[in-house]
Amino acid sequence: MFEALVVPLDGSEFAAQAVPVAVAIARVGHVGLRLVGVARDEGERAAVRRYVDGTAREVPATVVPEVDVILDADPVRALLELAADGTSVLCLASHDRGRVAARIMHSVGSALVARARQPIVVVGEHVAASVGANDVVVAVDGVHDPLPLVATAVAWARQLWAPLRIVTVYEPTLADQDQPSHSTRQDGPPVDPDVYLGAIERGVEEEGLVSVSTTAIASPMGVGEGLVDHLADRPARLLVVGGRRHGGPDRPSGTVRGLLRTALVALLVVNQRGG
Repeated sequence: MFEALVVPLDGSEFAAQAVPVAVAIARVGHVGLRLVGVARDEGERAAVRRYVDGTAREVPATVVPEVDVILDADPVRALLELAADGTSVLCLASHDRGRVAARIMHSVGSALVARARQPIVVVGEHVAASVGANDVVVAVDGVHDPLPLVATAVAWARQLWAPLRIVTVYEPTLADQDQPSHSTRQDGPPVDPDVYLGAIERGVEEEGLVSVSTTAIASPMGVGEGLVDHLADRPARLLVVGGRRHGGPDRPSGTVRGLLRTALVALLVVNQRGG
């Protein structure tokens, strides 16, 4: 599916938080690891190279990273090009700063998450590399077509030799009086969540997967809170979520932004086609 994880480093301690997560994924997925420093001009190149080399020396001997520095005044464009063919996957730490803060502080994380056409691994501020589980969890919303998101999760679960868990978060409400099989909800499918998940599970080709399971998560507090609580009880290595829909605002979705601030699990963000 993919051959290497690319971790962008800017010299900050926070950016380096993505390295242990990438190392863990590279090890179980038997893929390469590439640490890439991004220098905006020639004056930054030497310092960036020293930092990236030092970070590489701290990587466990079980994974031998490639090291590189790219010189580009537009790091977002340069990094997206590295992952454009799908053989490499970006893995980065992100605070998801707002537009003004990102412009002042030269943060590129939010722009990368929003503009990526390929799946991108994003490490929030509370994520730890060792989560005590290898599961790949995919969150489907009950509204949009789940198949592209689930197909990505299936491919990753196969490559990481991991159990696949399909979940949906729904607002617990009573059925509509005039239509007992339908529930008007702010979050989740309008039908019975277990029936909805069962139909998706039956469509998953299980060859090459460790296991497939489903969980319907009742949460009156919203999708982000429901996912965070669920993963605290049942840890995972990755949470696969739908991101910005192409043609929408050039920022990560609200759910992704919230999870970056609260989730204990790395996100695999899949920006989706369509309106």
